[in-house]
Amino acid sequence: MPKPTPKPKNLPAHTSMSKTGVFQYRRRVPDTLRKTIGKREIKESLGKDYGAALRRHAQLHASVEKLFAQKPRRGSNIETKVLSKLREYSLDLQAVAALTQEGVDPDQPNDLLYALDVALEEMERDPEIPDDFIRNAAKGVLTVTLAGALDAYCKHKQTGRPISDAGIERRIERHKERLARYLGKDAVYRRPLGNLRRNDARRVAESLTDETSAATARRYMNDINAAVTRAILENDLNCRNPFAQLDIEGGKHTRESRLPFDDADMQKLAPIMETDDDLGLIWEALRDTGARIGEVVGLRGMDVDASFKTILIRPHAGRDLKTSHSRREIPIPDALLKKLLAKANGEPAAPLFPQYVRERGNDTCSQTLMKRLRKVVTDELKVVYSLRHRMKDLLRDTDCPESLAREIMGHSDQSSAANYGRGSSLRTKRAALEKAWHWSDQAPDP
Repeated sequence: MPKPTPKPKNLPAHTSMSKTGVFQYRRRVPDTLRKTIGKREIKESLGKDYGAALRRHAQLHASVEKLFAQKPRRGSNIETKVLSKLREYSLDLQAVAALTQEGVDPDQPNDLLYALDVALEEMERDPEIPDDFIRNAAKGVLTVTLAGALDAYCKHKQTGRPISDAGIERRIERHKERLARYLGKDAVYRRPLGNLRRNDARRVAESLTDETSAATARRYMNDINAAVTRAILENDLNCRNPFAQLDIEGGKHTRESRLPFDDADMQKLAPIMETDDDLGLIWEALRDTGARIGEVVGLRGMDVDASFKTILIRPHAGRDLKTSHSRREIPIPDALLKKLLAKANGEPAAPLFPQYVRERGNDTCSQTLMKRLRKVVTDELKVVYSLRHRMKDLLRDTDCPESLAREIMGHSDQSSAANYGRGSSLRTKRAALEKAWHWSDQAPDP
């Protein structure tokens, strides 16, 4: 017997109930964290079912508590100090540049010039601000460091979704910590970006490959390269990017880095993976769509379309997408549709797999699936992601056009032509996927 709808006084902390019976979690972001988190309030729908709302509340509340427990982000680079000091006296770089370029009459009082003098004097008393930063600030020029470039890139990449943004910030902070170990703190926080050399970049790349896999090192270097490129462009710097076009041996994806499952693997995996629980349903969705694990575990009830028999992969408060091309609609088989609709239980805003809609929830799900998978498939090159490689191979084997396969898979390396028009029809996508779904039965490997 379902639990009766409770009165608001019986609800857990920070939860309210709308007139339509939908439970909502609302929490004001502390003033000291608003700049870091990027929001004034955390607001999330918990659905209409009381029991499900309580479970979702417990997970969400724990994530928010962890988010609020972080320290307010302090200016970790000298650029921040310089800009803050100028703002303290109602100045910015543009105003200082105009002041110095136009010149002033020494016989006429000038409040801005007086404010600049005071600000520069206070900078000179700060031992952490080097003289060349102060000299440039006096001309309205910002001295950009590697740490400053990464901080600006972090701000540029933020989405407005607190949990996602906190993850981006942690990633950038880890980059700065590694760079400080490899190059020294002065090179990261005090040395002007234009003074970094190619040898510095090579040292970073070599240190990364010593500590991580080549593919991981390449991803980290891509972040650093993008941050420096953007800093050079946005600040009109007359220097080269020493991190650009730096090859990392073995850092590119190859066919050998991950292998697809073959039919024999799928037969061995079926009894242990196709189970009557959430993990079994996630596995089935990954198998039939070729979607990424985060795209499946982030599905909500409203992302399952019964009329068109599709799932919609789109960003929302609980998850981001890898690229803009990841946003798509994928046809699914009737059996999978029935299970997903049953899981949704008429609650459009509620996540289908709330236990994984949290920080590093994708990793938790993947690791749990891997524990099952390794009981029967021991080849280290075959992992959960091998389902995605298998789907790509099935589409290729059934003569699916490459452009259509990229749309179905949500690949980011689509051509510019893919940005025009509405894309392939659902009927065309379904026809291609149905061939892939039945390929194993019709054309087994010789």
